[in-house]
Amino acid sequence: MENKETKKRGLNTTMSMMELVIAVGLFAIISVFLVELFMKAVSLQNKANELSKASIMCESSIECIKSGNADKFTESEPGYNVQDDGKITVLFTKNWEQLKTADSSGDAYYTFSLDEDKDDATGITNYTATVTDKRGETIYSLTGSTYNGDLGGL
Repeated sequence: MENKETKKRGLNTTMSMMELVIAVGLFAIISVFLVELFMKAVSLQNKANELSKASIMCESSIECIKSGNADKFTESEPGYNVQDDGKITVLFTKNWEQLKTADSSGDAYYTFSLDEDKDDATGITNYTATVTDKRGETIYSLTGSTYNGDLGGL
């Protein structure tokens, strides 16, 4: 009688161990997919934050120009690099902190540039604000226009 109970108890222990191994195996397989999903979510969130900051920067600069406050983008402003062709560049770190000197371009992760294209015949000036990353890929670009000519006495 005791022999049957011992065999029965041993069978239950084996089944419990087998169930535990299967449960751990299933948990491991499912956790691999969940970790991968989490990593993709983090990557998408970083890209969304990057796009959001870049679009706000471009929109703000174009709106400043359209409102007549273009003096914000002058050479006297620290960190603003005005080139001979009128293109303005501003460098930022990976945390979107503005670099104060153009000499620290090696530390730059993002580059904001503002191009100006004047058409004297029509009196329209087109501005293009662009944010690129360290690899040179455009994150966001926006174009705005202002009219600088005479409205013919109106």
